[in-house]
Amino acid sequence: PGSFYAGALWETNPEKRDFVSDWRQVNDRASYLLWVARHGGNVEAIRHLKGRNLQPYMDPEALQLWKDMNTGGVPVDENIVLLFRLGERGLGDEFFDNRYEGHITVRENLARMSEIGRRSGSLDLSVYFTRQLAREMLIPEDPFSMPEGLLKVLYPRPYYQLVSSNARRYNIESDMVYALMRQESLFREKAISRSGARGLMQIMPTTGNWLAEKMGLPRPDLMDPEINIQLGAKYFSDLINQTGNFRWASIAYNGGPGNLRRWKASYYRNDDFYFFLENIPRSEPRNYCRITYQNYMHYRTTYILYP
Repeated sequence: PGSFYAGALWETNPEKRDFVSDWRQVNDRASYLLWVARHGGNVEAIRHLKGRNLQPYMDPEALQLWKDMNTGGVPVDENIVLLFRLGERGLGDEFFDNRYEGHITVRENLARMSEIGRRSGSLDLSVYFTRQLAREMLIPEDPFSMPEGLLKVLYPRPYYQLVSSNARRYNIESDMVYALMRQESLFREKAISRSGARGLMQIMPTTGNWLAEKMGLPRPDLMDPEINIQLGAKYFSDLINQTGNFRWASIAYNGGPGNLRRWKASYYRNDDFYFFLENIPRSEPRNYCRITYQNYMHYRTTYILYP
């Protein structure tokens, strides 16, 4: 993910430039993107953009996509929407294929499924198909270049009270919880992985039982959003306290704290996290770290710009 690697540059800010004076030089999309390249990882710089009219600097294709999504430009059979709203996805897929297969383009197919997700309240479908549609249209998933509405479709904040209260309780940011949840389950309460991880935060039953006992809670129902979010937030908070920051903690969350310790002993040299990451012997935790940290940066940027 591009934003993950941009973060490496943002952390160092080698030119030590001032975002306020640099903003005075912004007068078109090219100069705006140069400003983002220099300062996009600085929270204070992002706050400097809050309330400004950024539309002239946004991706024209992203603006057109959001306009189409909000002006009835994506017609969908209401009966199909109803089936998805009622949870009858298999039947909904069958009706969709019968109605549209062979009659619409790939882009039109993605647009309709995105619309079905939005109108039926199916967040996983809404996020997934909107993201695929943007990719089909070669629109970068960049929070600095997308309009507010499109960003909030791609980076929603469901279960907000549960997430924010548990984030405060365990001293982490809400956007960190959402960054994991988006990758783990795509907001599906009843998600079960091939390895048996469950719920919104994809917690293994053994980990859930251990956490609940440690916290003085009864045996947990990991399909209950309230319980799953509490345990996931607590666990990730503990991992951050143990490892120091989001990226290290994300590797431990996905690959296990024991594996992280072993990999760190074998591959971490000269305080170079990025060298370490590229040399982890398993691709899944490497990719998980990249994706979830990008999610975190995109959530943070989106909700600073558009609270």
